[in-house]
Amino acid sequence: MRGKILSIVLLIVLPMTLTGCWDYQDINKRDITLSIGLDKVDGNYEFSGEIARLMPSSGESKGAPGTDVIPYRSIGANIEDARKDYDTKTTLPDFSGATRVVALSERYARENIEPYINRVNNLSDFRKSLLFVINKGPTYELFKDKIKNDTSVSYGIENIIRYHTAQGACIYTTAQDIQAYIQFKQIGYFIPCVEREKDEIKYCGLAAFKESKLIEIIPSKDCSGFLALIGKKYISTITLPDPDKPENTASLKVILKARKISTSYVDNKIIIRADIKADCEFQYEYEAAPINKDKLIKLEEAVAKDLKDKITSAVEHSQKELKCDVCGFGRYFKADNYAAYKKINWKEEYPKAKFEANVIVRMKDSNLIEPDSEKSY
Repeated sequence: MRGKILSIVLLIVLPMTLTGCWDYQDINKRDITLSIGLDKVDGNYEFSGEIARLMPSSGESKGAPGTDVIPYRSIGANIEDARKDYDTKTTLPDFSGATRVVALSERYARENIEPYINRVNNLSDFRKSLLFVINKGPTYELFKDKIKNDTSVSYGIENIIRYHTAQGACIYTTAQDIQAYIQFKQIGYFIPCVEREKDEIKYCGLAAFKESKLIEIIPSKDCSGFLALIGKKYISTITLPDPDKPENTASLKVILKARKISTSYVDNKIIIRADIKADCEFQYEYEAAPINKDKLIKLEEAVAKDLKDKITSAVEHSQKELKCDVCGFGRYFKADNYAAYKKINWKEEYPKAKFEANVIVRMKDSNLIEPDSEKSY
């Protein structure tokens, strides 16, 4: 009897729980936000970007449903007013869950990006894995026209940052990443930087942030040392003189295999050590020349020195010019030396820290190039 009553109750209650979202609307009756640009223009906040519309809106021609990417622009005295200005110009409800990228202008980023980071991370509309970039120039100019070789500017930006990150030449920074850096308080961070050249998007380096303010954009050609210390991958092609014939040039590919950051506190002095292991692939020489084991050993040593110099130079730049722990060494020091970390002011002490780098490079598959051959190839 009890089982029958339970079955009847379930039959009554279950349909009531399957009614769906009370505010549900078809996706083709929404404006799908693909990108957001935030700029500061004449004291006002300016939103720009792209929306995708999957069907003609009311009053437009009734052709077959398709996808149209449309730029937008709105202005206000603050972020909320700029958003209200956008709402007054749209004809369909907004869907932000598909947003691919947020681009902050260089001039806005030099003020303080923390308020907008808090907005993105606290509103349920956005994905926390949303990509952030810095744009060298007005964000409206970035999004107002289509680019070649991609469906939209937003996809173009996301694709180029994802590609360079996979190649070990960039850092893919999300809203969630930035929030974590901000909450740690004592360290800086990097956001990738892009710029538009006519109808193409170009990756141009890493933007360094201190206390959520942009302090310098480091050109991509000078990012190697930083990427070797903090990148999820590190791959770099370098050229070095032939040890036996300096006027000749060897091309080599360096691939990070292992990285260990350790810290200590000795005699009231912070010591940071980076142990790096990398493989090296000999690619070719500009002028074909004999290869032997002795030359490969010398090239290994030269590659190790080159990488060590780049790493050391990057840390020195962060200490002397940036005066900010953009590599996040403070997280390692806090974990390794918690009592000491609580006593010191990391922001003030980091520029005085001692840094040591130990780099070991191994020539990979050197047997494939016949090191004992006397023939040029």
